[in-house]
Amino acid sequence: MDFAEHMVSYYKGEWLEAVLLTMFGFVMAGVAFAMWQNFDNNGLLKGLFYPVAFLAAFTFLAGSYGVYNNRQRLANMPVQLGQNPVEFVHSEQRRFNGPNGVNSWWIPIKLLWAFLL
Repeated sequence: MDFAEHMVSYYKGEWLEAVLLTMFGFVMAGVAFAMWQNFDNNGLLKGLFYPVAFLAAFTFLAGSYGVYNNRQRLANMPVQLGQNPVEFVHSEQRRFNGPNGVNSWWIPIKLLWAFLL
């Protein structure tokens, strides 16, 4: 498998992850709505509503952005790769391994998810 096939496979995986995150956000929005409808029946729901609503909004927005972003990358990648393959490979390496690259965010994201959970 060459570099282009790896990148297409990677972005399709990211796209699927974003779709699943968006669906999770949508489901959590339904849960938040059900909680809001039953505030009077259970006082505990009032305290849980805001974290669940935040989680719903955050996951839905992040997932939607990921779907859009990865769809754009999958559409633009063949053009960029065809125009200048060497520059494309270097730009992807910088995007993943450079300062503030994708790989530098794993620890902060794990800490954020642990805090949110």
